[in-house]
Amino acid sequence: MILQNYWIARHTTKSSLAKIGDSVGRDHASVLYSLKNFNDWLRFDEFFKADFEAFKRIVLNGYRKNEMTAESLLYKYNSMLIENDILKKEIKELKRI
Repeated sequence: MILQNYWIARHTTKSSLAKIGDSVGRDHASVLYSLKNFNDWLRFDEFFKADFEAFKRIVLNGYRKNEMTAESLLYKYNSMLIENDILKKEIKELKRI
């Protein structure tokens, strides 16, 4: 999710909001708006919070160790998106039963 990327970029770089927005084709106002509403997403969406916590743990651990490359980060992020989709489908199926 782009929202998670905004948070990670804001907390791990000294990049401006404009530069963070440019990296994903958005403007600084979109980044600012998303970051201002970020805590609401965490509070009200359990799936988002779980995804974000896992994503944050992976990214920050790699970031602190200086072992994470852009390619490995993208791979892990995409893997998490796939896992999230699978879990959402499983939950929907369980709710039908």
